[in-house]
Amino acid sequence: MTINLVSPSLVGTIADLKTFNGAQLFNQHVAIVSDGGNGVAKRFRFVVGLASTDATEQLVVAPTAGATGKWLCCDDTIALKFSWAFNTPNNTTLITIPTGMRFHVTRVVPEIVVTPGGADTGSLGVDSNVSLNPGGLGSFTGFLAGFDGVMGAEINLPKRTTLIAGDVLRHNLLVAGFTSGSGFWHIVGSLIQL
Repeated sequence: MTINLVSPSLVGTIADLKTFNGAQLFNQHVAIVSDGGNGVAKRFRFVVGLASTDATEQLVVAPTAGATGKWLCCDDTIALKFSWAFNTPNNTTLITIPTGMRFHVTRVVPEIVVTPGGADTGSLGVDSNVSLNPGGLGSFTGFLAGFDGVMGAEINLPKRTTLIAGDVLRHNLLVAGFTSGSGFWHIVGSLIQL
């Protein structure tokens, strides 16, 4: 793939971004991924010598060849996306904030793909290792039969909603009761790079 050293590189997906040979990139080269995971474009910049990791590849992406550095998401506002199911265990880690970043959570929105079934008292949520209470960043309880779509979550943000490197976002099974159901957590916030 030819790299234009003046303009940002335009790629379709994160998988395409990984195909760039890190040994052929210069420090701070910018790439725009047209589908950054949420159907929304994301900007990344290549940082030579960056040691950060992100298993979700939403904030940090490693090239598959010539790994002299990594791609670092450089958007100011981002929406992270994580799947959940009715039986996802309590306190499952969604993401660990990578070295060199801070993430200020502003909103948590659940997307319902398969309507949760079973007891309408079932409850799921999102928190972090610095939250004051489980589900403290957003949660939902119960559904009417046949409900599908995107639903805004109630926000009960703790005093500290800026997560630093090493902090984690977690899925919470607050009250067992659902026997089916799946969807996504959309966690919106500001990315602060150090």
